[in-house]
This record gives sequence, C-alpha cells and structure tokens, in this order.
Amino acid sequence: MSVSKRNVNCLLISCIVIGIILHIVPYFYNRSLWIDEAMLASSICTRSFSELAASPLDFGQSASVGWLFIVKLFTQVFGISEFSLRFWSLLSSFGCMILFYLLMKDRVKKNYALLFTALFALADKYIYYANESKPYMSDNLGCLLVLYIWQKFKDGKIRLIYVGLLYALLVWFSFSAVFFTAACMIIECFDILRKICGERNKKAAADFLPCGIVLASFLLNYILWLSGTSSNAGAKGYWELLRFPLLPASLSDLKLIFLMAREVLRFYSAKIIAVVILLLFLSYVLYVVRRKRDKLEILLPVVLSLLLLFIASYCGFYPIAGRLVQIYPLVFMIFAACSCELAENKFLQIKNIKLRKICGGVAVGILLACLGLMGMNGCKNLFAQHVYLDMSEIDGSIHYLTKNKTASDMVYVYNKSIPVYIYMQDFKPSYSELMKINSGMKRREMSWPALPIVMDGTIYGQALETFLYEKPYSDDYSLKMDAVMEDSLLIAQNESVYLFVSHSDIGVPELISELEKYGEVQTVNEFYKTKLYHYTKK
Repeated sequence: MSVSKRNVNCLLISCIVIGIILHIVPYFYNRSLWIDEAMLASSICTRSFSELAASPLDFGQSASVGWLFIVKLFTQVFGISEFSLRFWSLLSSFGCMILFYLLMKDRVKKNYALLFTALFALADKYIYYANESKPYMSDNLGCLLVLYIWQKFKDGKIRLIYVGLLYALLVWFSFSAVFFTAACMIIECFDILRKICGERNKKAAADFLPCGIVLASFLLNYILWLSGTSSNAGAKGYWELLRFPLLPASLSDLKLIFLMAREVLRFYSAKIIAVVILLLFLSYVLYVVRRKRDKLEILLPVVLSLLLLFIASYCGFYPIAGRLVQIYPLVFMIFAACSCELAENKFLQIKNIKLRKICGGVAVGILLACLGLMGMNGCKNLFAQHVYLDMSEIDGSIHYLTKNKTASDMVYVYNKSIPVYIYMQDFKPSYSELMKINSGMKRREMSWPALPIVMDGTIYGQALETFLYEKPYSDDYSLKMDAVMEDSLLIAQNESVYLFVSHSDIGVPELISELEKYGEVQTVNEFYKTKLYHYTKK
C-alpha cells in the first residue's frame, strides 16, 4: 500500500472512530424519553415477558416480540432507566457498522469500504436513532444480518438449512427484516425450481424444506403477533395516507411518490449527499443489468424486498415513513461503494493523464465534501442543545415537584405528557388502570384517555386537538376548545394545581388563558422549553 493510500485509510478510520464517539456522547447526555419512547416504555416496564407477547401494547404502539424481549431483559439486568431502555439501540448501531463494513470488505477496495462506513458512522439521523428506545436501529441490524447471511450462502460458506433456521429466527426480531428474508427465500425457491425443471435434479426438491421453515415461522409470527400489532398501531389515519401508489393513476400519486422518496433520502443529512448516493446506486444497478453480474450478490434481494415493501404498503400493511424504511438509504451506500470502484477503474482507462487526474480529483472532492457535510451534522451531537429535545426534557419539572409539591397540591398532567409522567412516577397508575376508568370503551379501541381523569391527587387531561389527516407527512390539527374548557374548569375547582406540560404545546396557551379567568398562573420551572406552571385560585 502506498503512503498516500495508507494515510487516506488512517483518515477514514479516524472518521469512523469519531462517528462511534458521536454515538456514545448523546447516550450519556441521558435525555428524557420523548413521547413515543415513553409509550413503549409503559409496556416494557410494567409487563412480564409473557404479558408483553400476550396482548397489544399500551398507547397503540407496536414492535417485534424479539426487540421487546431484548429491551425488557436489559431493564431486568440493569434496572429501569433511559440508559437500559436505549442500550440495545446503541449496540445495534455498532453492530450495523460492523456488518455494513463486512458486506463490502471482500467485494470492494478497502478505502471505499472505509469511506462509506465512515459516512454511515457520521450520519446525524442514524446517530439519533441509535440513542432512541425504538426498534429502528435493531431493524437495520436485522436486515443487514439477513443480507450478510445471504452473501455467505452465495459464497458457499453456509448451508441452506442454516440459512433457513437463522431467517426463521430473525423474522421475530425485526419487522423490516421480513421483507429481506422473503426476498431471499423467493429467489432461492426460483433457483430450486430451475434445478428441478431445467437440470432434472429431483434431489433439489429437498431444498424447499429450509424455505418452508422460514414461511412457517413467519405465519406463526403473523398469527400470534403481527396481525395484532397492525390493528393496534396508533395514528391509523396518518398511516392510511402513506400507502405507496403501486400503479400511479394521477398527478397526486406521482407527487406522493416524490414525497416518499424525499422522506427516505433525508437520512443523508444534505440534498447533495442524497443526489450523489442515489446516482451512484442507480449507476450500479445499470451496470448489473448490462453485465448481469452483481459483485455483492445482494442487489437482487434488496430490489425484490423493495418491491415487496411497495406491495405491502399499497395493501395498507406498512406505511412508507422514513424511520420505518431507513434501511434502504443505508444499503444504497453499499452499492454506491461498488459504483465508486467501477468508476475508478474507468478513470484508470483514460489515456489522457491530465483528464484522468481532473476526473479523479472532482470525484474525490465530491466524496470528501459528502464526508465533511456528514461530519459537520454529526458533530452537533457533541453539544447538549442538539441532543435535548424542546418541550421533552422533564427531569427539571419532576425534581421541582418532588421538592415543592405539598399533599394539598394537585397536579394536572397534559395529555401528551401522560406516558412519560407515568414512566417517571413508577407506573402508578398504570396505563391499563387509566383505561379501566376511562369511559368504558374497549381497550383496543383506546390509545389515549378520551376524558379527563382525576386519580390520587392527579388530573390526567384529555386530548386538546383533533388531527385532521388531510395530507401525507403533515401533523395538521384543529383545536378542541370544548376540551380546553372542560380541562380548565376541572383544574379551576382546586386551590393549587401544578400544570405538568411537556412533549407538545397544542392547546396549552388557550388552557392557561382560560385558567387566568379564575386565578393566577406562573411559570415555576423551565428547561429546554419544557415548562412547569403553577395555578393558584383567586
């Protein structure tokens, strides 16, 4: 290896190390759970292992059984905390980096494998999800593991029966891995049929057994779990707008496809990076179509998995939301690495040395610019103001209440604050207890209190808004002034009430304005726009 190449590789390895540090620093800032994390924590921390798999999760949430069990295990070993709830996501991110590199290591030059691993390690969006108690990074790990096992199988280093057994296990640990697993098994089934029909090899029929094991595992998973999670998913109106238009029939369908593509490609942090990666990916696809040779042996499973995803989305089973399909921006970079190597080989064939240097310099400059942009966005995670979420940091409010609340004081918990407030108050009352009190509605139909609930000196507020679900990727809503009035009157009946408000401010100014008709409202604590108010009656 030349000195220059050695220096380049050292630089790229340093970038990967920096990326790892950027993943670790936000973890130790230990920000408060945001609303979706708290809703999942409600189920994980209040239920046993068997109870987790026995019924739909609290607050209309869904996740794979395997992920729930892993996170539950960490809370059992290390105790309930934000650290233990997010630990598996952080480990999954590091596992993704390893698998990401291994998928490229033997197929492209080391400097390209390191370059794109560095891009992944520095990507701000992936750093964020590595520090969130949600299954997204674990899903990425599962998908990359499916592709890595498939690559080893195509290299003849692992037998099909073991592939089947591993895939049968993985479908329980990741929703998105199901698409990749199905794609690989469909390809293998066609290959088996080719052997039986084309080569007259009847013994090949035995190879259907591993595929059958995977199918049986998926069907069992669907019957016992997946069918329930789809009916339990919150924000159904929102998801309904995110069905992929498989056969675009109008301009609005084409616009939706554009919005979906933009939603997915935002994981690259900058438009220029998205354009570069997408062009490199498409150029590799064209190369494979023309030469009929896939250096990685994983392009066909990825493309087929994407087609299966579109079909599932069209049928209403899987919305095209960026965080749910973030594996694709990741795998696109693997093929971009191959494309870079192919481009380099083309540059080396240019006889005009000056032109070759110019082309090579431009290409290297673009890639370094992408690395720099990723690095600048990623480095924001070194600073608390970019890690803490506005209106979601509740530690200060909890500390103030612990220190200052008296037995005669009431606490009003704003509707969006309920999941994290329950989590911080040792799960008393639990979500299920709130649901029993609330209106007699069936539990599965409820993902949130529909009416204000008074319990043990606490007023649990109702939703102050109605989401409209009029256009995709929009959180448009209308304010429910009748709900604002009802909650404010309930609060105003008491002499002293702390208003625990976090995770949103929809209706809060109107609520305070109403309360000021009956008494005085003061801000007694604030941290990153999370305010704790105190109401005293006139």
